[in-house]
Amino acid sequence: MFKNLLNTPSNYDFYTIIASFTAIIILTALFIPLINNFSWLTTGIFAAVALLILLALLQAPLSYKLTPEGLYINFLIKKQFIPYNDIEEVKKAKPHKGSFTYSTQGVFGYLGKTQDGTISFSTHLKNNILIKTKNKNYLISPKNINYFYDKIKIYKCN
Repeated sequence: MFKNLLNTPSNYDFYTIIASFTAIIILTALFIPLINNFSWLTTGIFAAVALLILLALLQAPLSYKLTPEGLYINFLIKKQFIPYNDIEEVKKAKPHKGSFTYSTQGVFGYLGKTQDGTISFSTHLKNNILIKTKNKNYLISPKNINYFYDKIKIYKCN
């Protein structure tokens, strides 16, 4: 059953791509005056924006992997593991519209927390899967949502 483990990339929507490129362009625009006229204020602003973009990038999910033990959410430098034993419910989530309290709001995804405390590792506004566990809820957005949803339901039941 688990011989062909499922590893699927994140599904980045158009808004996420535009917001991410806009952040990079702003960072570049802040860097140009730094070259021409060095000042500590410009350097500080550049460093702060660069740090925020780097933190958002490090939190962006690259892929999701189903294994015999559970679900791995793979990031650039870490992995988040959700064992099947902890999962209480898996369902397709309705599109979320501005329901975030802390989020990157589209820069490298919709990463953060929603108003109900769900941890969002989503990269798409519409195509999401909600995973409810004993302690936390997670929002993810695999590229082939229907296939991934079917597989996680099968793996969860075994």
